[in-house]
Amino acid sequence: MFKQQPSTTTQQQARHFRLACSNLYLRVLEDLCCLKLSVRRITTVTLLVATFITGAGHTNTAFAEGKKLTRAEAVEIAKQRSRDGRVLSVKKTTNKYGASVYAVKIISNGRVKVYAINENSE
Repeated sequence: MFKQQPSTTTQQQARHFRLACSNLYLRVLEDLCCLKLSVRRITTVTLLVATFITGAGHTNTAFAEGKKLTRAEAVEIAKQRSRDGRVLSVKKTTNKYGASVYAVKIISNGRVKVYAINENSE
């Protein structure tokens, strides 16, 4: 007993089969990567559209006629930005560009942050 060597045609067939399998595997990986990128793009576009739609409603109604924001509207905008934190104070000040802003101080998750809400535009 000695083992009989496989014929060269059998070796070539096996090599071709391995190459075909590896090429198929690479194609499947490429397709999955493209699919993953497409899903990311679709998700990103969907989130951008949803953000625009939800944020645009308030902005359009408040500034369509050139109205100035009220103190309560500035507080509402700051609370949305902070994800419903608790309002500590509101001051009407002027920023370094000379625009009137509401400085809304909010505590959220144990952190205090000041949101500058422009009186004329968001």
